[in-house]
Amino acid sequence: LLPMTWFTRGWMRVVALFGKAGMDAEMDDEVRFHLEMETEKNLRAGLNAREARRRALVAFGGVERFKEQSREERGVRPLEDFITDSRYALRGLFNNPGFTAVAVLSLAVGIGANTAIFSVVNAILIRDMPFESSEELVNIYRDRERMPYGPLSYPDYLEIQEATSHLFQELGGYQYTLSQRERGEGVEKVLVEMVTGNYMPLLGIRPALGRTLLPEDHRAPGAHPVVVLGYRYWRDAFGGDPGVLGREIMVSGRTYSVVGVAPRDFPGSLRAVAPDLFAPIMMVDQIVPAGWNPLESRGTNAFMPVGRLWPGATLAQLHVVLENVALDQKETYPGVWDQGDELRALSSQDVILNPEADGIVTWVNSVALVIVGLVLLIACANLAGFLLARAVDRRKEVALRLSLGATRGRLVRQLLTETLVLAGLGGAIGVPLSAWILSLGMGTTLPFPLPLGFDPRLDRTVLAFTVGVTLVTGVMVGLLPALQATRPELTPALKDEGTGGQGSRILALSRVLVAGQMAMSVILLVTAGLFVRSFGESRRLDPGFGEDPTAVLSFLIPSEGKTEEERLGLLAAVMEDAREVPGVSRVGAISNLHLNPINSMFLEVNVEGVQPPAGRSAHLVDFTSVSEGFFRTAGISLMEGRDFGPQDRADGFPVAVINQAMANQFWPDRNALGQTIDIAIPDWDDPTVVGIVATAKIKSLAEPPTPFMYLPFTQEYNSAVSLLAVGPDPRASSVGLYRMVRERYPSLIISGSNTLEEHVGVMLIFSRLTALLTSVFAVMALGLSIIGLYGVVSYSVARRAKEMGIRLSLGADPWGVVFLQLRDGMRLVVVGGIVGLLVGALAAQGIAGFLVGVPAVDFLTFGGALGILLPVAFLAVFVPARRSLGINPTSSLRAE
Repeated sequence: LLPMTWFTRGWMRVVALFGKAGMDAEMDDEVRFHLEMETEKNLRAGLNAREARRRALVAFGGVERFKEQSREERGVRPLEDFITDSRYALRGLFNNPGFTAVAVLSLAVGIGANTAIFSVVNAILIRDMPFESSEELVNIYRDRERMPYGPLSYPDYLEIQEATSHLFQELGGYQYTLSQRERGEGVEKVLVEMVTGNYMPLLGIRPALGRTLLPEDHRAPGAHPVVVLGYRYWRDAFGGDPGVLGREIMVSGRTYSVVGVAPRDFPGSLRAVAPDLFAPIMMVDQIVPAGWNPLESRGTNAFMPVGRLWPGATLAQLHVVLENVALDQKETYPGVWDQGDELRALSSQDVILNPEADGIVTWVNSVALVIVGLVLLIACANLAGFLLARAVDRRKEVALRLSLGATRGRLVRQLLTETLVLAGLGGAIGVPLSAWILSLGMGTTLPFPLPLGFDPRLDRTVLAFTVGVTLVTGVMVGLLPALQATRPELTPALKDEGTGGQGSRILALSRVLVAGQMAMSVILLVTAGLFVRSFGESRRLDPGFGEDPTAVLSFLIPSEGKTEEERLGLLAAVMEDAREVPGVSRVGAISNLHLNPINSMFLEVNVEGVQPPAGRSAHLVDFTSVSEGFFRTAGISLMEGRDFGPQDRADGFPVAVINQAMANQFWPDRNALGQTIDIAIPDWDDPTVVGIVATAKIKSLAEPPTPFMYLPFTQEYNSAVSLLAVGPDPRASSVGLYRMVRERYPSLIISGSNTLEEHVGVMLIFSRLTALLTSVFAVMALGLSIIGLYGVVSYSVARRAKEMGIRLSLGADPWGVVFLQLRDGMRLVVVGGIVGLLVGALAAQGIAGFLVGVPAVDFLTFGGALGILLPVAFLAVFVPARRSLGINPTSSLRAE
């Protein structure tokens, strides 16, 4: 009964709202019927027609009052008032197209920017991954000093799987790798997510087409050449063709059959990374022929386990088991597992990308929201100032309504409705504007090392956010002007006299808003300036290599059917042919090029007389394999000793070249040449230092000098190779190297072809993006603030026309009058600028950790912010202030 009563009441209100005309007509008929019956009764009592009608009306008690009571009973009066006020607001806005255009566009920019940034935040931080019962999922990490919350080896996963079978319904996992797909005459780099056969089923992933990878794709190494296409890759590379199922594609020299397409809402296991292909991990040695079997290697840490707990199983129980597994690993494999290594388990719902990086990801997204929020606040303050000025112009209208009996609350609702309509129009334009901003941003080509995986589409969460922002904006913008406008001095307002105290209050509020806009603009200018300066300093950092124009060709040497000696011979042949490419003067090779953001190679080493860090049994030192002549090609100076040479054969005396930072750390008081490095890994020969080179940047451009060790390819072979070739035109050299390898060595798997300058440029992506985005928002904020300043000064000039006329009639200098307006306007700018600098200095402390070579309180940046603001603001004040020169004293006084 209750639900039916609620439904009936709601339905009647809907009928009352949309059937108002019909119900009013029925009510008029009913009232007319009752009046006629009462009049007829009076006529029968002997009264004349006029008196009978009068007494009938008296007995009825007021027709209009009865109608109003009936309308109130319908329960839709507030909504009717809102509709009426909205129509009135739209008529008023159309009658003031200039004001409407400025107001709507200001709000559209603010709301659109906030919607665009929130779409990205929603895609990265808020939107749930499409996992079935995600609260049951758990991520497992290997926690090490050098790599907190890092991946494991596949053999580690197998042991964890066996030890936790009573806690997990299923335990699967994934790892990422770069490979190449051959397409006609060319190849393209593809990101492949290698997964266990049970991984997609345990997540509850349902394909967009075909099927997912299944347990039957996980039975034997190398026996399952099937792939599932990522949705984005299917759309871009295959045009979204539903007939793609069963098609064969060539990956890493082998044919794979397409068995499915992943759903759109599953870009991959990591939110920000979109793999092109999903393949069985049983094919990892075929996708990336590394020369050793990653499924058996405990030193290959690239696998990320994910499991689904049994009902009733807890993380606490899992932690106990993982502690025991880690203890067994450290006892069984002391050269692979260090004493400080542990296994960690976290609920998948608590992980965004990786526990180590999630704090930074959240912070960056929060800062982005704060920045665009400031832009919206400036737009709100801007519009609020305009509405305050309009409130003075409408004081007579408001006073007349109040004198006729309208309540202040009713008028406030009407004025708020007007601003809500403005905000609604701004939001309606802001949504497509945000979509355009997102399409522009996503279409920008940047040298990201991996394809972006988040999908910042306008879903229900984003649209709800936009509606909320629009409503809050309407209330924020309209409440203060509405409250001020409904407090007029009735008698002066009705007589159309001066604004008096109310005008002064409104003008003071407008000035406060303008000063606030100036302060927020300075904050954004300071933030943008710091990031721009940081980007400039980052570009000037010396990576320690690549002084000469250099081309880079990265490839993998397949291991199938070749001995290590044959693979080394193949590498030597490639290098020899590379020297014949037109323009190439020097050639060198390295297995893991410096400043590689997605790969890290390190060894555990000991040096006599140097104690390892507390809690560790050895030092962790990054290393790589290089060819003879690499240092000269890369521009890394040889400080002492010698380079690698023909004598450093596989069966020869083990040698190493170290950088100056390693020599300083391990042998600070003696010569490092001739010293032996103890490699704390079984079956590794301990090399002797034969050379010392200058220290180059290893992982980031801003890092301090970091110890590093180079080993010869002949003694520490690696199938991954980056070939460096020096020449006057590195782009042409890169193309020449690519063509040479494709023609003469088709078995090589090319993973990249670019220049060394482009390679180093990847490290500048974050600095470039932050500098660009903050600069764009700072310019937007400055433009909105200048519009607000211009409007307030224009209003002040018009309001003080009589005062200026009197001054001029008394002999005041016309330019002196202009100076008065300039002084008042620039005072707001200076006050806002000083406040902005103070708050900006505090805000700068929060981004200090992301600045390179620039202090948080950088006087050049702060001075530059004022240097941009002051001249632009001066023009915004001078243009309307100059109108004072056109005031005719006689006309002005006569008008008053």
